Amino acid sequence: MKRRKRRGVSPGTVLVIVITAATLAASLRIIPRLAGDTTLRPDEAQKIADSLTGYLHLPELTLQDIPILSFSNTGSQPTDGTDNAGMPLFSEAVELPAQVTPEPTAAPPVISSFRILAAGTLTADKPILSSFYGQESDTYDFSPLFSYIQSDISADVCLFTLKNLMDNKQKYSNLNTSSSLLSAVRDARFDVIALGHDKAMDLGLSSLKNTMATLRDEGFSVIGALSDPDDQSLLILDLDGAQVAFLHYTQAVSSQGKKTIKRDNAEFALPLLSAERIENDIAKARQSGANVVIVSLYWASGIKSVVNKTQSTLVQQIADAGADVILGASDDAMQPIVFLQSERPGGRTRQTLAVYSLGALVTSKRGDTNIISMLLHLDIRYDPSLDAVTFEQVSYSPLYIWRYREGKSDQYRPVLAHTDPPEGMSKEQIIVMERSFKRIQGILGDFEITIN
Repeated sequence: MKRRKRRGVSPGTVLVIVITAATLAASLRIIPRLAGDTTLRPDEAQKIADSLTGYLHLPELTLQDIPILSFSNTGSQPTDGTDNAGMPLFSEAVELPAQVTPEPTAAPPVISSFRILAAGTLTADKPILSSFYGQESDTYDFSPLFSYIQSDISADVCLFTLKNLMDNKQKYSNLNTSSSLLSAVRDARFDVIALGHDKAMDLGLSSLKNTMATLRDEGFSVIGALSDPDDQSLLILDLDGAQVAFLHYTQAVSSQGKKTIKRDNAEFALPLLSAERIENDIAKARQSGANVVIVSLYWASGIKSVVNKTQSTLVQQIADAGADVILGASDDAMQPIVFLQSERPGGRTRQTLAVYSLGALVTSKRGDTNIISMLLHLDIRYDPSLDAVTFEQVSYSPLYIWRYREGKSDQYRPVLAHTDPPEGMSKEQIIVMERSFKRIQGILGDFEITIN
């Protein structure tokens, strides 16, 4: 039996011994000094180190003799996790507990806040049209029309009802007016126009469609009129994350309009005011993603400052159908604002703001009820977590339609009725304006509303 060859001291072990000896030698030199004995000389420390080295019979090492560990499995390195001396290279792996990923927390719903500005009815009939006609240029310039109220027209959406048509294939009349008006409307920052009114079909379906095309070409959104039977589009705008639907209905159509509707087979053209239809349209708007629904109405001619029974019944039905805001329009009179309550699914209560009539934004009529109106400012908040609409602020700008003579024609300007009169307004007109402001306040009554 062969005698197993005796293994020498490994290079790694030698390196450890050398480092230990050097450390001990240095300690023998430093410790006495720390203890206050400074008699130990460097040569004595060297002798101690030499004697240790000699005692251990340490071999001399070169750089090549110092082992270098490698994680490669190639060459002559063992593959069993030990070095050449049989020492383990790695400690055993310790299994760590699995980290638990926390469930992501849902971001809180974003509450939307936006402002709606609603104005009354604009009628650019022949007296209004002629007041903006320039004989020298042979053009219409409406740019001064809103100059006295421009500062109060500002919101995320500004809308009004247009009681005109704009068909360049028809001559100008009390109904058909110049599209030059639209530049002033756009500069005043209006962007949604309700086109449904009692005379909208008087010139036939083609004139209504031409008017719609003109308005849209100028960048306006149109509600209250449809161009064909298959047009089921809804105007839904994204306002600060809330989806807001705008609907418009006409209570009655003129006798001439009824004739052309029958002639053109255009029963679809003007959505008529019907509680059943509005309820269905509101449901469609909700299904299409609307969070807030605003319903605009054009009343039949002849309304007074006092709300009649038919109006109050219809408006409550519309609130019950799910409208959040109801905006009535007529150039005959301005009417009150109310909050209505209705029951929502699940027993919750909905609060609906209803303006029975905003009055006339621009008209040539001069009756006491025709010359007053308001700009309504609604600051609305929508909370998706509650699916709730609240009114942060309701304010208004009282308007008086000032008529004055300039040259050979009358001029018409809506002005703020509660501020200092414009330069050039006569004393008689100032008295009328002050009286108009008091009439506006009387119509609003006890409704809590601030002046913008």
